Amino acid sequence: KIMDKNIRLLIIEDNPAIVENMVDFLEAKGYLLDFAMDGIGGMHLALTHDYDVIVLDLMLPGMDGITLCKKLRQEADTHTPVIMLTARGYPGG
Repeated sequence: KIMDKNIRLLIIEDNPAIVENMVDFLEAKGYLLDFAMDGIGGMHLALTHDYDVIVLDLMLPGMDGITLCKKLRQEADTHTPVIMLTARGYPGG
């Protein structure tokens, strides 16, 4: 399927191997990607650029993903869809 426009994605993830895998897959699909390796850098990009979606790790240096998402929603009134990632297990799992 050919996209009418390129989708702009912000990836906020501190694990280089995960970022590399996502880049390989998403760039091949035609997505336009920006990256941040910590919460503060991710917040800056999210506030200064327009993205169609943000892929956000929960455990980040500088500012965790939950705090970042709350700040985007409550303080910046940003409504960009966010996909959360985590390497944490779940209780009882």
